Amino acid sequence: MTALRRITTPNGAPLQHLNLPSICDQCNRARSHGNHQRRSKQRQAAKQREREAP
Repeated sequence: MTALRRITTPNGAPLQHLNLPSICDQCNRARSHGNHQRRSKQRQAAKQREREAP
C-alpha cells in the first residue's frame, strides 16, 4: 500500500510554500479567475526590469 502514497519531499527537501498573492497586481482581481497569462508575462517582464536596474 505504500506504493500509492505521494512523495512530499522531492530530492529529500521539504516542499516550500510559495508566497504568491491571490490578487493580481495588474487588474486587482483574483488570479484564479479568468486567464491571467498575458498579465503574468507583463508581471515577469516588470520584475525582470526591477532586478536588472542598479
